[in-house]
Amino acid sequence: MQRKILLADDDDFFVAICRKFLVRAGFEVIEVHSGEDAVICADRDKPDLLILDIAMPKKDGLTVAKEIRSLPWGKDVPIIILTAKTLGDTDLAEMSAWAPTYYFIKGNERFEDLVAKIEEIFQERTAAAH
Repeated sequence: MQRKILLADDDDFFVAICRKFLVRAGFEVIEVHSGEDAVICADRDKPDLLILDIAMPKKDGLTVAKEIRSLPWGKDVPIIILTAKTLGDTDLAEMSAWAPTYYFIKGNERFEDLVAKIEEIFQERTAAAH
């Protein structure tokens, strides 16, 4: 069964490249460009994992993570937070309140590393379920 990933980022170039790597790795990708659309699509499609940019129009990624965590199906869904900057202690504290599984710094990490982390997350969840 193909795993479904919701990718929420307003940077079209980043989304196009990220989508290419995710599809090549065998994932189905649902692409949205605002936080508001991320919440709507996530609740409707119930993806297996969410990738959320922090800085998005209408709702930022941390607000989206908070809203997803409040939904019954979203309490345990893996969430990867994207950021273009190194996070300070305040940012990390706020982010950790919504229990992201991982955060990815754009420009500092390779797309291959993101895909490897996603595959690791799914392997861990599969092993824990057995």
